[in-house]
Amino acid sequence: MMPRGNLSRVRRGGITVAEKGGRARGQALGSNRILKELDLSRCSIGDKGGAALFASLEEGCLVILNLSWNGLRGESAKALSKTLSSNGSLQSIDLGHNGLSDQDAATIIMGLTHHGGWMETS
Repeated sequence: MMPRGNLSRVRRGGITVAEKGGRARGQALGSNRILKELDLSRCSIGDKGGAALFASLEEGCLVILNLSWNGLRGESAKALSKTLSSNGSLQSIDLGHNGLSDQDAATIIMGLTHHGGWMETS
């Protein structure tokens, strides 16, 4: 469940939510208009959960996202590329230690070429 009210930062790093939890958080983020920073590092989201999460961020106000150490790969990379081409608010994303291939990175970079306000990647 995502926060209500004025909460602008959530750090859930290290708490296993798995693929199903990634999808659930994605659904909740789809209607988010307040949360600016989300840390879901080391949550075992997996590739399908990551793809669902990214799909929900195509429009939104999230600025900082940490999804390091979650097993995100091909399907997530494609969803992130699509999200980056339409989401103007996301400025920093940490995808470290996910095992992304060179092809996955190239897919993400394609989305970055359409993103106007990008500030930081790691």
